[in-house]
Formats: sequence, structure tokens, C-alpha cells
Amino acid sequence: MFATQRYTDNFLLSTSNRQSEWTTEAGAGIMGMVNTPRLTGSVDYSLTGLYHARGIGDDSHQQALDGQMLLDAWNSVAFIEADASIGLERVSAFAVQPAEGGSEVNTSEARRFRVSPFLRGTWGDAVDYEARVTKQVSRSNASTVSDLDEQGWNLSLGSANDVSRFGWEVAASSTKTDYSLGRSIRFDQATALGRYAVSPTLLVFAQVGREVNDVLTSERTSYSYTSAGIDWRPMETARVAASKSNRYFGSGHNVSLEYRMSRVLFRYLDSRDVTTSQLVSGSDVSNLGGLLNSLYQNVEADPIRRAQLVQAELQRLGLPADLTTIPAYLTSAVALQRTQEFSVTMLTARGVLSFSLQRSRSRQLDSALNVGGDFDLSNQIDEKGWSVAYAHRLTPRLSLNTIFQQLDTDGLSASLSSRLRSLTVGLNARLAPRTIGSVSVRRSSYQATSPYRELAVRAVLVHRF
Repeated sequence: MFATQRYTDNFLLSTSNRQSEWTTEAGAGIMGMVNTPRLTGSVDYSLTGLYHARGIGDDSHQQALDGQMLLDAWNSVAFIEADASIGLERVSAFAVQPAEGGSEVNTSEARRFRVSPFLRGTWGDAVDYEARVTKQVSRSNASTVSDLDEQGWNLSLGSANDVSRFGWEVAASSTKTDYSLGRSIRFDQATALGRYAVSPTLLVFAQVGREVNDVLTSERTSYSYTSAGIDWRPMETARVAASKSNRYFGSGHNVSLEYRMSRVLFRYLDSRDVTTSQLVSGSDVSNLGGLLNSLYQNVEADPIRRAQLVQAELQRLGLPADLTTIPAYLTSAVALQRTQEFSVTMLTARGVLSFSLQRSRSRQLDSALNVGGDFDLSNQIDEKGWSVAYAHRLTPRLSLNTIFQQLDTDGLSASLSSRLRSLTVGLNARLAPRTIGSVSVRRSSYQATSPYRELAVRAVLVHRF
């Protein structure tokens, strides 16, 4: 169970109509993890009631959900994979930007669910196979953004690992995505891949194929597909992976550099690829929880127990697991996205230090399609930002944390440019074996055609049974 008291001197995030508001939140949640031979997964769900003292905001309720499951349905051959999420997300990258995810300005509850039964196995210890069907949906309360329904299948057949230095794989897939405010898009793809292990630590591969879709044109069109890359792991704690492709949208690439020391993680990511946006924007690889999860591989190999360790450490320090430099925003079209990220995460003697620098450029592929949202205002959206988070244990029961974030957003028009800066300082205390209390102060500054300044205070009490 938990209770939160918030105060803000600018609830509407406005320059000319500044109004203060006291908001009381009361709720309960359930959290659990399963790690058995046949079932692994976790669920974290909460329901919160919001009550506004001055009536500036409307009383309401909010849900939060993060759940994953993998079920071995039959003899380590048939599996069912499922995941679901509910949370507040930005509706627009160009509207007034809130400094906190719980703000009611320019946010909407987004709900996603995916289920994917599949068969996986090996024939004769020489050939691996997988056949998968996937269904996923995305819903939000924003009337200007599409709901999404996506369904598809994929088949793959290839040589088993460690059979020889040479390997191969053939694959086929088909996916149909329906946008409620736009049109249906269908992707079909067939590829053949060859790989060669130059050494036990270096793998090279090449891939060719065809893909058919109606993304760039209203008629389905066939395109060639080529790709090549390397995967080099010079040591257990270091990895260099890079690939280059030529596809229907032009050139694409994916680069991942990672090096883990006993208490430090360095990571660089760079990709240029297509995204259907809402169905992948909940990815947590680059948020604070995901970075710590990678760093804790040196401590705990089991992913379930490692997730528990990360969660306990973040709760002890008072840091949010979903902290990210560039939060996702909802869109209604297929987009070509280039993203770059450099991050350093360090476990200090008595805390955690994390630095992240990110840049993103998105462009709607079908520029003739007007479906509402940000791409109707600008066919290109550029975002860049950086953040620093530090938490320090003052005593075994008391910790101090501070977070600074800056986010710059630009469209093709100068009127769409903005800069958001925020600084949060907080104290987190373990009041009893199962009770945690915290208090934080945040100062925010937003520079745009409609600027604002905000001072906010939050007090939280959490008790676990």
C-alpha cells in the first residue's frame, strides 16, 4: 500500500494561468516473481486514486502494470510468451512537456498487450527450428493518436549452434499492422543467412532476401534485402556488435558497444531502422533499471534473481527504475528512426551514479498520410538530451538522491523548438523493515513558445506486506 502527497505551484504548466494544487494519491499494488522449470515471469501492478484539493484537476484513477511470462507448455518444445504494460506516456513531442511522468498535462494512459505462442526445438542435433504466431495491441486515451492492432507469424530453420564453424538460417515472416486513424500496413519478408565463426570470439554473417510491403506506396511493392555484420566478444564482459543493411527505406545499421567492469558499465548504441512506435516504445533496455540490470550480470547470472536485486537497490536509494533521457511519445504512423545513446553507470562505495546522453531523429515514411499527431506538424522530429542521476547512502537507513535532466526537441519549424530542464533532490528513508518514506523537491524550467516554470514537492509513504 502507498500514499503520496504532491504540491505544485503550476499545476497546468502555464505562463499566464499559474495555479497551485495539492494532490493526494492513495493506492495499492501487487508484485511477484516466478522462477520455476516450467514458468518464469514477473508482474508489478498498482491502482491509484487521485484527489485534488482545489479542484484544478479532475479526480481520477491511474493504473500501472509491467508483466512478463514465459510458459513451457509442452516438453520444452511448445511455449507461450506474453507481456503487458500500462502507464502514462507523452501524447506529443511538440506540446508542453511535463518534467514528471505523473503529470496530467500532455500525457495519456497507454495500454499494451502481446501474446506469442511458439514451437522451438532441434532436429537430429543438427537443425534448429522455430515457428511463432504473435498478436499485440496498443490502446490509449488520446483521441489524436491511433490505436494499434498487429498480428503476424514467422518461421525459421537453421543449423544448430556449435555444430561447425559455418552456419546457416532461412526465415520467412508476415506482419499486418492496423492503425485506427490511418490504414493497414502489411510486411512480408523472406531471407537467407550465412555465418562463419572466424574464432571462438568473432562471428561474421551475411544475409540476403526480399521484402514486400505497402509502406511507401499504396500498392504492395517488392524490394531486395541485404545485410552483413560482425559479433565480437573478446572477453566475457565486452561485446562489439555491428551490422549494415540495405532495405526498402534505404540504408540501415545497428551498432552496440558494451564493456562491463566489476562496478562500471560503459555502453554505446546506434541504430537506424523502422519502428511502428507504440508497440516498441516501452522498451526498458536504456532506462536506469535496464542499465543496472546489465551491470548486475557480474553479481547474479539468473535473470529473475538479478531483477529482484536491481529492484531492491533502486527502492533502497529512492531512484526510479523507468528513468530515461528521452521518454517515448505516441504516434500513428510507421517511422524511420535514428537513435544514438552513450551511457556510463557506476556502483560507488555507497550508491549509484548514472550518466546518459541520447539523440533521436524520426521521420514518417509515408509523408502523404495525414493521421493526426506530431508528424502532421513536422515530418521530422529531432530530440536530444542528457541526464545525471546520483544516489548516496548516508546511513544504512537513509539515502540522498538527485536527478538532473535536459531535453531539447526540434521540428522543421522554429516554433516547434523547446528545451526542458529539471532538477530533483530527495531523501529516502527506511522507516521500518517493510516501510519506506521519501520526500523530494523538483524545480523545472521549460523554454518554448508557451514557456513555464514549476516548483513541486512530493512526499511518499510505502508499506509492503
